[in-house]
Amino acid sequence: MRRAAGPTAAKLLPSERPWRVWAGNSPGFDGLNQRCGRHRADGATLAHMTALAKTIPLEQYFAGRDPLARTLFDAVSAAVLSIGDAEVRVTTSQIAFRRQRSFAWTWLPAQYLSGSVAPLVLTVDLDRFDTSSRWKEVVEPTLNHFMHHLELHSADDLDPGVLACLREAWAQAG
Repeated sequence: MRRAAGPTAAKLLPSERPWRVWAGNSPGFDGLNQRCGRHRADGATLAHMTALAKTIPLEQYFAGRDPLARTLFDAVSAAVLSIGDAEVRVTTSQIAFRRQRSFAWTWLPAQYLSGSVAPLVLTVDLDRFDTSSRWKEVVEPTLNHFMHHLELHSADDLDPGVLACLREAWAQAG
C-alpha cells in the first residue's frame, strides 16, 4: 500500500481509502442519507448506510456539556415538531431531524472547534441558497443542497426567518 509523502505520510492516499464520502464531510452534514450516498472506492454503493450509524440516548449526548446547549436543543426540537412529524436520530456527533431524508441537524461546535464557540449550532438543508446574513456559513456539499449553519446563543435566535427555513426544509425532506 502506497503512502502519501511529507507531513501526511501516515495517511492513506484518497484512492486507498476503503470509503469515500462524496456528499461532503462537514459537521452538521451526515452524508449518509443524501441522494449521492456513500460509495466504496471500487464504485459499489453501500445501501442503507443510515441504519449503520450508532445511535445513543439524548441524555448521553448532552452529558457533561453546557446546560444551555440542551435548552437550545429543546427549543429547536419544539420548533421542528410544531411543523410536523419528524424522526429524531441522536448519534455521538450530532442530532438529526428526518423525514424521508434528514433536513436539519444540531451539533455541539465545542466537539470540533477550540476557543469561544456557540453552545449549539443548527444546520438546515435547503434546496436553495438563503441570502440572509443570519447564517454563520452556507456550504453546498452536493448540487442544490445548501447547508445553512446558524450559531445559537439563545432561543431568540430562532426568529421567524429561521422557522420559515425549517418549514421549507421539512417540506422538501418528503
